[in-house]
Amino acid sequence: MSFFEIAERACAGEPATAGEGLAVLRSTDDQLLELVAATSRVRRTYFGTQVKSNYPVNLQSGLCPEVLEYSWLPAPDGQRQAETAEVPNV
Repeated sequence: MSFFEIAERACAGEPATAGEGLAVLRSTDDQLLELVAATSRVRRTYFGTQVKSNYPVNLQSGLCPEVLEYSWLPAPDGQRQAETAEVPNV
């Protein structure tokens, strides 16, 4: 089954099977463009051309916005770094 067939069924409200999900996860670099095109079809069906853009605070400040144990930037005094960071307006 092709990614486009999976996408068409998803657009009709049918969930992918476990096997199809594995096929997506195991897709090769050569299949990437087909996969992106198929997933774009599903995204347009459910969200149209509307796009949400999240501004990554840590790109400008260098600070991690979350306190996470695996974060490479530890939070000072247990606070979220984004709460104490001074981020310039662009």
